Amino acid sequence: MKDFEIQYNDRFYEEKIYQKEKISAHSEKEALVKFANIFGINDHQLLLKPLYMWENGNWMSSFKCINEIIKK
Repeated sequence: MKDFEIQYNDRFYEEKIYQKEKISAHSEKEALVKFANIFGINDHQLLLKPLYMWENGNWMSSFKCINEIIKK
């Protein structure tokens, strides 16, 4: 199992907050699937579309990037 950090932005009008979620998975694809499930996104590939946003309560969220966490 590997650990991945998925970064995303939350927006509410002019306010913008940078968020991150740590996901344990065997691959980057599996991590994206798990992340999508957390937010009720049916197709994890939508996250990779540049203008895709999803509702997160009163906020609109957008995917920023995914990185594997390298353990030292």
